[in-house]
Amino acid sequence: MIKFTRQLLILLLFCGIIVAQDSEIRGFVFAEGSLKPIAQANIAIKSTDFGTASSEDGEFSFSWYGDFPIILVITHIGYEMEELTIDAPNTSFEIFLKQKVLLSGEIIIEGRKKYSEKEVTSKVETLSVRESIEQRGIRDISELLSEAEGIVVNTSTFGEQTISIRGSNSNEVAVYLDGIKINNLFSGIANLADIDLTELENIDVIKGSASTLFGSGNFGGVVLLRSRRPELNSIEVGRSIGLTEKSDQDESGALSLKYGPVGLYGRYSGKSRMFDGRTLFTSIFNNIGGLLTLRKQEVLLAHLNHEKYIKYPSGGGIISSDKMWVDQMVFSGDLFMLKDWDIQAGRKNWEWEDNFFSNINQQLKENTILLRINKGFRLNSFSGSLQWEEERQLYESEKQTVDQYSSQNWKSFATLEQIDRGVAGVLRYDAINPVENVDLLRWEFGIRNSNAEFIHDQIAEEYNDTSLVDIKDYYFNDNVKLTTYRLGMLAEGNFQGKRFQLFFNQGFNNRAPSLNDRFIWADGLEKIKVYYRTIEFIPIYQDQKEQLERIIEQMESGIEKESVTTTELNSEILFEQLDNKVFGSVKFGLGIFRNSYLNKITYAPIGYNLVVPYNAKIAWLNGIELNSEIMSRTNLFRLTGNITWIKPSDQDVFPEKPSTMANIIFDLRKDWFHLNVSHIYQGPQNYIHGGVTAQQLEDRRNTNLTVSVHKQVWYFDATLSYTIRNLFSDEITYVDAGSNANDIFNYYDAHRQIIYLKLSLADKK
Repeated sequence: MIKFTRQLLILLLFCGIIVAQDSEIRGFVFAEGSLKPIAQANIAIKSTDFGTASSEDGEFSFSWYGDFPIILVITHIGYEMEELTIDAPNTSFEIFLKQKVLLSGEIIIEGRKKYSEKEVTSKVETLSVRESIEQRGIRDISELLSEAEGIVVNTSTFGEQTISIRGSNSNEVAVYLDGIKINNLFSGIANLADIDLTELENIDVIKGSASTLFGSGNFGGVVLLRSRRPELNSIEVGRSIGLTEKSDQDESGALSLKYGPVGLYGRYSGKSRMFDGRTLFTSIFNNIGGLLTLRKQEVLLAHLNHEKYIKYPSGGGIISSDKMWVDQMVFSGDLFMLKDWDIQAGRKNWEWEDNFFSNINQQLKENTILLRINKGFRLNSFSGSLQWEEERQLYESEKQTVDQYSSQNWKSFATLEQIDRGVAGVLRYDAINPVENVDLLRWEFGIRNSNAEFIHDQIAEEYNDTSLVDIKDYYFNDNVKLTTYRLGMLAEGNFQGKRFQLFFNQGFNNRAPSLNDRFIWADGLEKIKVYYRTIEFIPIYQDQKEQLERIIEQMESGIEKESVTTTELNSEILFEQLDNKVFGSVKFGLGIFRNSYLNKITYAPIGYNLVVPYNAKIAWLNGIELNSEIMSRTNLFRLTGNITWIKPSDQDVFPEKPSTMANIIFDLRKDWFHLNVSHIYQGPQNYIHGGVTAQQLEDRRNTNLTVSVHKQVWYFDATLSYTIRNLFSDEITYVDAGSNANDIFNYYDAHRQIIYLKLSLADKK
């Protein structure tokens, strides 16, 4: 405690040095007649180019070194312009904008969030990355997403970070980086550790099983990662240091250049972690890009490169490597005299060389090429979009597996290809003020049809020591028709001074077996038979023997596509004009979802490091979500909370998921000072291996504290934060030399103290 107090005093002293007195203008922008904050309102000093924009909470602040008084001009589409005279510096005030009627009809500004906004009858949660880094000391996507509603992020001892939404398996969540899907073909899982958080602007999480614009098989939902763009001439450096564990190190540098319509940027980041407490993982990110912004068009070119290096404590060097690079082009705007085009093209390459201390040695390569064309339209009360896309995936694998019970071993060589072509469309009908108390009633229908063509070429060799025993050749073509549809309804209105929102959707989705599902099915069928013969006459394996007989029977008939029927109902009510001087607004939300599966692809761990896929005929996953938010009248503080309960049909089908997830976040802001406390809770969960509970985790509780200061001085922007992860624990390392390799582990549960400093030099906003 003394050490903590000393560190906090040093932090506050350093903050005092940074926070020199200047002329700060600070305020909040609200809609007239309520305390609803207005985001992205433009605040400019009249007759100058100097200004800023309001945040999602309606807050803005900037420093002014000129003379007083000044006149602020506040504008936002859909509201009347407002002017306000400021006579003296260090002033804080509230601005209320009047709504105005747009005679030209409804105007939809989609910008960079066009996909999530086009499917509005889904539960969408938007997370601000820049705010989380600068004011909360968050350094990885995993830390940010784990605080969202209904989300669990798991971290392996090898540094892989995977996401589950509403109890789904990790390979049922699609993750896109500026339109390019980063899920790998080896497992169908997106490794969030491949993405540099400092490169992102915000994250959208679309929850539910029936999104029609993002391909098939996204039974859990879709995560959209959006990169920062060059908006100003700026240079930025950031550094975080682990005070508890010295290997916790982050550093980044970025340069952005803007000249007229042309913007260029580059960023370098390095991260080091000990995910297992003893092995050093180092990630290097190199990102470059360019942006051309014209009056009616915008073109973005970007390149992302990530390499991971692994160093073991024995000093044996790197025996495993992980590389990924992505090239992409995004066009949006007018084309061929038509408005609202969005074209995305990209290529992703991924390589994995694995020689961990196990009975599996493998080398994997993947190449994905994507082209997507989306055209929006509007006609009177109807609106929507049409989309065509083609995705080509090539997967090459070399794998050697050694049996732990005999001298047998297997070698497998495979080249698998998948070509997925699809068309999708979303049609909406809006009724404005259809009945009393209802401002908007929207019906939405989405559908996607695609054809997935698979080419499977695989040779499996069986050896007894070094002698070749058997060789099998698997070659076949397969075409799978995939259809996704959804019908949704959204209602918004005002009843007795309370704002409400209600939406419902019913949908259907399906997923073809991935290339890796097909690969390990062919590779694992003979292995599971060998394992069965090994335990067939051993009495203690009688229960497992019956399970193996059932799985072998299902595998011999092949592996089929899986499908889900989903239903979701969500409601939200907002109390704004409260009769007290403390609370400005209170919001409550309730959601219910039901998912019913046919031929659910399930992965059964058999023996040692052997996993085989098969189809479980019937399965279901249901859940309830509750959320709330309390906001003070002047946005001094905000308290949010959420809790999710899920109920799976079978923990073999949906393994390693807690039945209860809850988060509470308290946020306090006063001028340049910011305090954040978050508490994450996950209920008990069973880890299942071969139908047997191998280990049960107790409740997971994690409380995080961040104190930060943020100050603008002339052209400089400085942020300093001090963070304690897992505040009420003294556990630093969960895995050491004496730990069992099968111990369940999460790096982010460890107690850590981190200090973060960011300095940037930029044009005045």
